[in-house]
Amino acid sequence: MILALGNGCREEKMIEACDFINSIAEDTEITLNLDDGYQIAEISDGLTFIRPPVMQSNK
Repeated sequence: MILALGNGCREEKMIEACDFINSIAEDTEITLNLDDGYQIAEISDGLTFIRPPVMQSNK
């Protein structure tokens, strides 16, 4: 059980640390691994270049 630490970043890191330790203890793969992170970054980079159409005023 993880007690609330009052800071979202700290709580997230605690959860990640627990997942990491559990994956070692259970000899399983962490749900999100480096390959998943790389693919997410590639998608994110691709999305930054998509721009919505510029709205033109009706003057």
